[in-house]
Amino acid sequence: MYTTIDDMNEALSISETLVEEKLVACTNIVPITSVFNWDGMQTDEEFGIIMKTMEDLVEVASERLKELHPYELPCVIWLPVSGSHEYLEWIHESLE
Repeated sequence: MYTTIDDMNEALSISETLVEEKLVACTNIVPITSVFNWDGMQTDEEFGIIMKTMEDLVEVASERLKELHPYELPCVIWLPVSGSHEYLEWIHESLE
């Protein structure tokens, strides 16, 4: 899953909550520059949060992310991924 947010403390808080609630196995928070059209052209420094979870938790994790997120319309997307069997197994085990 993926979202953006403009405050590092909020990014950490959301990440910690989702990991503690076992909705995601881990997150990566990276600084980004976003260019978007919201009430006119905007450029903003944000943080992208990459969240690793299992397909069967995506809906619940997405709804929880929306509850925690301060934006009026947060970016909440998910993409199916492939990876090493060992890493994907760790994600699965982390969410049990």
